[in-house]
Amino acid sequence: MSLNIKNILAGADEYLKKDELDKALTLYKGIIHVNHRNIDALLGCAKVYHKKGDFTMALNYFYKVLEVDECNAVARASVEMINGIFNFYNKDMYNP
Repeated sequence: MSLNIKNILAGADEYLKKDELDKALTLYKGIIHVNHRNIDALLGCAKVYHKKGDFTMALNYFYKVLEVDECNAVARASVEMINGIFNFYNKDMYNP
């Protein structure tokens, strides 16, 4: 990974920590545009969307990570968690 990509990733990670999500997303997507298999940028996008509450987009990016690295523990755990949210059903909530 080139030094420039590392610097951009560091900047994006810093924006993510500060909850400047749109700025972080722009940097992560810029990296993906150059290298669509960059796991750090893909995970970054997934985390941004997760923080935004857009679980569908987060899930899409976590699946992209798994396409590149099928053993990625963060992506696997996140996919399970988001699918658990999607599959949640409380029968008492729907049948008062």
